[in-house]
Amino acid sequence: MSTPPDFGTAPIDQALGVATVDPPERIALLERLTPRITRPAKDTPTAAAKAYDPGLPVAAEERTDGPRATAQNAGALVLTLHRIATGKEPVPPRRHA
Repeated sequence: MSTPPDFGTAPIDQALGVATVDPPERIALLERLTPRITRPAKDTPTAAAKAYDPGLPVAAEERTDGPRATAQNAGALVLTLHRIATGKEPVPPRRHA
């Protein structure tokens, strides 16, 4: 297996006291967390803080949109990490028509 490209995050991780985690470990973590993110919540701190009536459509939107966006971002990150782990560029090169 080829070595993933170094994108220079080690100095930042070190300065922040963050342990460096390689792409396969990050992928595994995100894959374990995603089902928890997408589980429907009966109430969220955001909806509760805004004092929404749980029966209103806006309350349902608060319960679903945040987790949905987070899960989509986690999925995109997993795809990117798979590319890095296999020695590819994080973002595929743009194809010109």
